[in-house]
Amino acid sequence: MNAQEKESAIRSMFSEYIESYAQHKGKMEVSSWLAQELQVHMSDKSSAEITSITREITMSLTIHQEKAKSLASAISQGKSKEKWFADEMKALTSDLSESEKEECMANLGKSVSKSKSELTEMITGSSPESVKVPTTPREIAGEICDSSVMGQAVADDAILSSGISADEGSPEAQRVIKEELQSGNDLGLKAAVAGASYTAAEKGLIDVPKENRAGICASIGQTVVEKAKVAGGFIAKTVGEGINWLERAAVSNVVGVAVALKGTAVATSAVYAAGVALSGYVVGATVAATTAVLAPVVLFSAGKELGDKAVRWVQKERPALVKKTAEVLKKGAEVAVNTAKNLGKAALKWLGFA
Repeated sequence: MNAQEKESAIRSMFSEYIESYAQHKGKMEVSSWLAQELQVHMSDKSSAEITSITREITMSLTIHQEKAKSLASAISQGKSKEKWFADEMKALTSDLSESEKEECMANLGKSVSKSKSELTEMITGSSPESVKVPTTPREIAGEICDSSVMGQAVADDAILSSGISADEGSPEAQRVIKEELQSGNDLGLKAAVAGASYTAAEKGLIDVPKENRAGICASIGQTVVEKAKVAGGFIAKTVGEGINWLERAAVSNVVGVAVALKGTAVATSAVYAAGVALSGYVVGATVAATTAVLAPVVLFSAGKELGDKAVRWVQKERPALVKKTAEVLKKGAEVAVNTAKNLGKAALKWLGFA
């Protein structure tokens, strides 16, 4: 399968999931619909396997939403996202010894740093000259925020270079997507993106690790829809507001994955759950590239009106976002980069589409 065929297959996969969800919304529980749709696309899996995948995706998405609400509540009370993240990580590792806590933060810091380096290489075409590894929860939260800014820059440019038709979705799918993006009651849409991501990964269309694949795909669903909200103009009126929303989403997403992983068989220890296995899956280059490609699919499936709106938003806000991305890249180390030039097809190239 060449790059063009692969891209077409991914679009078709996501369109099928979104169309199916739109047809069944209000008639079935999200989890029941997701299990049914996963079975249709992966008939080789047993009902027990489908039930397990569905449970993990829906559980992870629910945790993500709970943590997003918790962060929003904390911010409304004057707490910074960095302080909230530190408090959450403290609670998550409360059952560890002091040495284990230090190891956990060290692993998490290394993982976040590695992910940011991968994003830097994706955007610039070269590895950063030096890398500072964050050691405290607040420093780690700052690096996660930086990665979210870089990821959105790639996502926005994917919108401009995607060439996706803005009227692909049926009228019903267009209505449901717009309704969920606007209202924030978007569990079903996120489940559709997560289910399609899992299926695409199983078929070798996108690169998602097998270990904790359902949880990672839930994170992709969460991230794609939040990016679509920003690019579609549902969340922010300025690039600054958009960046703030993405930073909040990224920080709560990392905590959500940590909580979800801690209760699974993948988490052989709390150190593993909150450390190496965590942020590489959430803010790493592979997931960032995947979400960058998929966010336009969600937006353009909502029809010409929203597709055009997304393009206008990106065209208007892109200079400020590119500038912010360049500042982020140069904050830790000097990087020889023409950010605006290299951003264009970074995500598509990373996945072999360009």
